[in-house]
Amino acid sequence: MTTHIERLIRQLDDSSSPSYDTRAELIDIGPDAIPAIINDLADRAQVILYSQFWRVDAGRT
Repeated sequence: MTTHIERLIRQLDDSSSPSYDTRAELIDIGPDAIPAIINDLADRAQVILYSQFWRVDAGRT
């Protein structure tokens, strides 16, 4: 089930098409989808924070 949920989450990242069907399917899955969604959001936050750190650090040199 988790693999299916992770595939759906990756589809949300695809900016080339609307993700309404994917969102509807995740809603239908319900609470089982929450951990995978939280992990994806945490990964995105980590990438953003990491890139911001390097921008600040690059300005110090």
